[in-house]
Amino acid sequence: MFNMKRIIMICSSIFFVNSVNSQNIEIEKKSGLVKVDGKESFYLIKVNKSIVNFDLSLQNLEKKQLAFFATRSVDEIPYNLRPPNAGAYFLVTFSETGNTANVFPESMGSVKDYARQIVQARLINESKIDMKAERAFVVSHNGNIFKESESVNIIINNNSANNNYSSKSDILIKENNIYNSQQLIGSFKKSTNDAITTANIYNKSGVKIAAASHTNKNMDSDWTVVVGSNTYQLLYNETTPIENLIKFLIEKNLFE
Repeated sequence: MFNMKRIIMICSSIFFVNSVNSQNIEIEKKSGLVKVDGKESFYLIKVNKSIVNFDLSLQNLEKKQLAFFATRSVDEIPYNLRPPNAGAYFLVTFSETGNTANVFPESMGSVKDYARQIVQARLINESKIDMKAERAFVVSHNGNIFKESESVNIIINNNSANNNYSSKSDILIKENNIYNSQQLIGSFKKSTNDAITTANIYNKSGVKIAAASHTNKNMDSDWTVVVGSNTYQLLYNETTPIENLIKFLIEKNLFE
C-alpha cells in the first residue's frame, strides 16, 4: 500500500512537469527577449553568428550576462561522452561560478527549445542564476563543477538495532529509498557479483546522478564514483558504505 505522503509527492511532481511543459514560451526574433506565459523573463541572444553556427548569450532583463553558450566541436571531449552523430555542441559556462555543462543539439533544436530547457530547469530566479538549479543542470549535462556552495552537515548514527536503516540521523536508507532529515531525496540500485559491487544513485525525479563501483576482494580499495564527466575516489567504509557514498553526494548538492 502506498504511503499517502509519497502519493502526494508523486502527484506534485507530475503536476510540476505538466505545468512546465504547458507553459507558453515566445521569443522576439530581433531582441532575443523570452516571454513565459506573456511575462518578460530573460534574454537569449544569438551572437557570433556564421552561416552554420552561432553562440548564445543568456542575460537577465537588465542585460547582465548570466551564462554563455559557445559552439564547440565534439572532438574536444572524450569519445565515450559524445552522443551518436553529433558534430558540435554548446559548452555552457555560467558567469558567476565558471561551472560548465555540455549541451548537444540532438537534445534541443531551435533557440526556442534552448529557452524552454532553461525554463524547465528553473535556472533563473529573480534575475539571477539559481545555484541549486545550476548544479543540477551541470550534473545532468555531463559538465564540470568548479565552485561549490557551502557543504551540508551530515550526521550518521550507526547504532540502530534495525540494519535496514540508520535511525536518529539526517541520512536514512530504507529499502532502496534515500531520506535526508526525513525528506525523500532519491533512491539507489545496488548489485554485487564476486568481483565488484556497483551502486547507481538517482534523485527523487528518477534521474541518475552518479554511479559508484568497489572491488569486493580488496577491502582497502576506494569507491570509484562517476559524476558526469568527473571521477572521484572515495574512501570505502565497510560498515556504512552506501551511507558514506550518499553523504558525499549530498555535500555536493547533487540531489537538489
